[in-house]
Amino acid sequence: MNLSRACPAFSVIFMIVYLASMFLHPNLTIFTFAPRSGDWHMGVPDLGRGGPGMFWFSWLTTAFLAGLGGGLVALFVPQDVGKKVWTGWVWVVPVLLTAFLLYIERTWFGIK
Repeated sequence: MNLSRACPAFSVIFMIVYLASMFLHPNLTIFTFAPRSGDWHMGVPDLGRGGPGMFWFSWLTTAFLAGLGGGLVALFVPQDVGKKVWTGWVWVVPVLLTAFLLYIERTWFGIK
């Protein structure tokens, strides 16, 4: 077991699941925080006049749990299997996902 194998797996899986939970909302939303009332709700409730709900905490939690699971799996993968995986994925996947995120959120930067 080597922690240096678990951290890259955690990082890549975290970012993939974070983007997925963000853009597949409400399907991957575990809970919702209602800032106006200070209440926490499971899933996506109808808050009515209670204001909008915050889903960011849920997206972070979902991504953290998936990354933690992926990191734990990476700890127990035999080293010879791990050596067959190209190490460049640790950089390529986050760069591509960041570019995708910037493209999707381009309206925040005034680009249409």
